[in-house]
Amino acid sequence: MSAPPGVAVDVLSVNDAASKILANSYDRERVMLIVDSPKSLYELIRQGARISEANLGNLGGGKPGSRKLTKSTYLTEEDENILRELLNMGIKITVRMMPTDKEENLSALLKK
Repeated sequence: MSAPPGVAVDVLSVNDAASKILANSYDRERVMLIVDSPKSLYELIRQGARISEANLGNLGGGKPGSRKLTKSTYLTEEDENILRELLNMGIKITVRMMPTDKEENLSALLKK
């Protein structure tokens, strides 16, 4: 994975990321977490990572039983259940593929 000069990249498992976050390894840095699934985000939070908001960018289709939420976001029943749980925990979750796209509130989209 490449990054612009001066930007560090750590590729970690969920467990290693949670350990580093809880050890305050990133306290003096601005951090953007990229996870592969809602389940990984939930696991990070379950292990103690304090995350107050998240954005679903490209959560692609192709998984059996997934339904289209937006043009770039498809959810399985498991994804939807986990995301509802995260919303119930007070985490703000938005959906936006590109910074230039309109930000949409996940809870409103799930009501459709």
